[in-house]
Amino acid sequence: MKYLFLNIVFMVLSIQDCTAIFTSKQVNIPIDNIDGMFLDRNDDNYVNGFAVDSLENFYFCCGKEEHYVSCFSSEGEKRFSQKLPFLSLGPMFLKHNYLYLYTICGKKSILKQYSVKPSSILLSKSIDIISKERINSILFRDSSFVIELLETEEFDNRVHLKSKYQLFDFPCQYRQNVNNPYNLPQSIFKEEDLGLHQFIGIYKQYYVFYSVSDSKTCVLSIRNHQGKIIASKNLSMNYLGNMLNSSYSGNPEEHKQIRNGRLYILGNKEGNLIITIFPLEELFKEF
Repeated sequence: MKYLFLNIVFMVLSIQDCTAIFTSKQVNIPIDNIDGMFLDRNDDNYVNGFAVDSLENFYFCCGKEEHYVSCFSSEGEKRFSQKLPFLSLGPMFLKHNYLYLYTICGKKSILKQYSVKPSSILLSKSIDIISKERINSILFRDSSFVIELLETEEFDNRVHLKSKYQLFDFPCQYRQNVNNPYNLPQSIFKEEDLGLHQFIGIYKQYYVFYSVSDSKTCVLSIRNHQGKIIASKNLSMNYLGNMLNSSYSGNPEEHKQIRNGRLYILGNKEGNLIITIFPLEELFKEF
């Protein structure tokens, strides 16, 4: 059964009150254990991993006490669902037909590398992340990932936690300390932007950010290499659906993906997972 439908929507397309029309596509995936996604309807609908391949197949890592990796076609048809023998404690990353999942075994932080098959995933190897400190979070980029470490510092007779970020390559070798979880220059992303703006990818060599304006609106913005906003679009949360949580964050970057010249945003509406797909050329056609 296909859960695909097309929508032509009217939205406010810029913070300058410019109104236009653009086309989006939505894929509906039911929340159930048969044709749809394995989630607990009574819980927070945790989706730890969300990835899109070049053929527009969708991959999810979901669950709370048990984690499953599921794959759906571009039309929302279920290809497979596979239970993991461990808990995935971070986002999922897709690279060169391999899925990477973060977990902890004893005191070791490990990436599990799975090869992607048409109807399953198969464990290829486990890779130790060589870090002397306990990892608080992990965030993948195109050819690297950044880990967050929490350090304690004392001032005013109180102990405070401070984040430190380290850049790793594949296969999991430390490269250098960086200033923020996205490894962006400070001219593009400043410390005060944390929690307010999420970096979600590159478009035409510029930087795409996502932020929540209010309960009804989220904002996409494009910054140039000097950090100046050169394009902005407002999107309706009523259309996108409710934001989802992961076990490590609320409304994580993971739920917004730029791939295949498109933007994919994950939401939840009326008992379904909703993937809203925007062609970037049309979304930012005046840019």
